[in-house]
Amino acid sequence: MKKVYRDMSSIRVDNLKDQLLKARKNIILDKLKVESHYELIKEHKGKLFINDCNAIDLNACMATIDQQKGNVLWIKYAPPIDRDLSDLKKLVSNKVKGLLCFGEGVENAFSTFDDDIELFVKIKNVEEGVIIANNYSQEGDIIIFSPGSPNYNFYKSNVDWNTEFNNALEMLANKS
Repeated sequence: MKKVYRDMSSIRVDNLKDQLLKARKNIILDKLKVESHYELIKEHKGKLFINDCNAIDLNACMATIDQQKGNVLWIKYAPPIDRDLSDLKKLVSNKVKGLLCFGEGVENAFSTFDDDIELFVKIKNVEEGVIIANNYSQEGDIIIFSPGSPNYNFYKSNVDWNTEFNNALEMLANKS
């Protein structure tokens, strides 16, 4: 077998990273067709509420956020061991106005995005995130629940994020 030598020094790491992000985006767009992926649930006082609770990986979150035309308030779950979020910094700084984060790994998200967003709030659960996001947001803003990770505590707490998000929106509508 003949060995092939390739000089990789001419390939820029930034270019490879951009190509990887573009490929991820294209693959993930198909995932947005699944129920509770990028699903408009409610418009409330000029604000859009999007349920993306089945986006349990960061690539799906990136695709959903990237599709938005306006300021985003992102409700995210931060698991105990979260992966490196630095790949999201550019997207977050361009699209995300506020990050409302719950879970054991909130500090990781805060240290990654602290300088990139107007608002960072540690929340207890999805319901609290919906309430705070609604209070902070303005007409035309988009509030997205896109956890970015599986619910590792599901079997302990029996929390169904889809139900929790929808119940929070119903409660919000009933208060108005």
